[in-house]
Amino acid sequence: MLPTPMLSGKFGLDIDDDLRLIQIKDYLMDGNWFDRVLPQISMPEPYLSPWSRLVDLPYILFTKLLGLFMSQDSALLWATYVVPLLLLTALLAIIFKTARYFTRGIISPLSWIAIPLFGLFVLQEFMPGRIDHHNLQFLAMMMMVFGISQPKSGGGYLIGLSAVMSVAIGLEAVPFIATALATLAVFALKADGLSQEKIWRAGTVMAVLTVPASALLISRSELGQTYCDSLSFPWIAGLSGVGIIFTSIKFWPKDRTFWQRVIFLSLPLLILLIGLSLIFPQCLKGPYGLIGETERMFWLDNVVQEKTTFWLSGYESGARLFSFFLIALLSFTLLLIKFFNAREAMDSRYYIIIAICTTAFILAAAQIRYVKFFILFTLPIIPFVYTDLRARIKSHKKLYIPILGMFILAGTLHWVAPKRALPQDINLIMDTALCEDTDFDAALSPQNPGRIIAPLFLSMSLAKAELPDHPVAAIPFHRAAPGIRRTASLFGTNNNLDQKQALKPFTYLAICQSSINADLSASPLYEALMQDKEWPGLLDITPDRSSPFRIYRINHDAFQ
Repeated sequence: MLPTPMLSGKFGLDIDDDLRLIQIKDYLMDGNWFDRVLPQISMPEPYLSPWSRLVDLPYILFTKLLGLFMSQDSALLWATYVVPLLLLTALLAIIFKTARYFTRGIISPLSWIAIPLFGLFVLQEFMPGRIDHHNLQFLAMMMMVFGISQPKSGGGYLIGLSAVMSVAIGLEAVPFIATALATLAVFALKADGLSQEKIWRAGTVMAVLTVPASALLISRSELGQTYCDSLSFPWIAGLSGVGIIFTSIKFWPKDRTFWQRVIFLSLPLLILLIGLSLIFPQCLKGPYGLIGETERMFWLDNVVQEKTTFWLSGYESGARLFSFFLIALLSFTLLLIKFFNAREAMDSRYYIIIAICTTAFILAAAQIRYVKFFILFTLPIIPFVYTDLRARIKSHKKLYIPILGMFILAGTLHWVAPKRALPQDINLIMDTALCEDTDFDAALSPQNPGRIIAPLFLSMSLAKAELPDHPVAAIPFHRAAPGIRRTASLFGTNNNLDQKQALKPFTYLAICQSSINADLSASPLYEALMQDKEWPGLLDITPDRSSPFRIYRINHDAFQ
């Protein structure tokens, strides 16, 4: 994983990495821990990043440490190389440690190869330069699985810690936390001693740690704000409330019946859930509540990770991902078979792992963003399901051979089936790499300060150039919804009134010219600018005409 980014010298491998780098650099410049407003983006509303300082922390610490011996830029560069590999080391150590619990300490040499190989699609998140939140989120989830797999009650502390840590990082993994805690609660209700000990310990950590941890990560004003897509009051209240309720399990009378225990646990949880829903109804829309119909049609509906996994399997770029999905599904299927054949010997830990994998499979089938989570959760079970597979096939040929045959057939058909290129939406059409090496500072420094409106991916490149006097209208991220709406109104329509309204807050318009073989009739403004034609109200002030980058000053009165 080392060579590609280290030889190219490039930081981010996708938008999330680039945004994370912008946020870290912004902190290193002003040192304001609680200020996550990024000055590079002005919609014109301020852009408050939803991303946690918890993920920034190891890069900031490593940069400051190395900054004693080199420049800050060089120190940050090395931090983006080294920290992901340190997180990868921790992840693999936890995966193998968890696997030992399921195999009673025996891991075959083949498993040492199979786990990294089958998990390659997950491990790519730990490449040098991959500094977004997913690698730390994966580590938090594997800590939770490790806590579940432990045969001792102390694993409950890890479950609670990973829940708090995961929600502080982001909300993607909330379904898995909910599944783990719910399944653990069921076994606690059934008077399973280990589950009861674990769940009250997990609850204690959640109840005690959530508020102080949140206070260290977000400002006082944010603690009382409602953000449905990041750590804020609704999630702090929910996590703390669930923790308090689970802690009460320790004090239940021992002589209560199963149904009495169900009432004791479910009633306060139901009251908490209904209360949060009534107080924060906007959060029932999910993390994308900010996204309106215009932004959804122009941007979100075309984002690949929001599609289903089976949809992507028919396209060239999805072939490899779908193959790893099939491998993970095979591992999960073999786990289910082995479980049902010997369920008398399986304790609550196996049920909880199966519940988490089931949730991950359903979400992965429905949305591409969850495929890596599904693969991740199947990695610790690989030694358990494959170690004695040959012997099990011999003794249960009628069961295993058809199932293995189905997977082999599905994999073969998947690889031999013709694949298509991804459909081109207007954002992909506008996404040109020709301006990546442009010196934006040289192009814009002669101009007076002012906001720039540009296609989303060019805006991302401008934001990375760190030009505080020339912030951009939007980036391809849901928190930039107001700016995306204005960008869509300008470049995605031919309605002159909407375009004039969208341009009002901005001083400049920018594009990156390229030869495009696509129908741009729905966007005559963009089509004309790509052909280097004049447009009423836009004055071309590009200093370097040999560059594909074009910058225009907006005359709002003359624009048509």
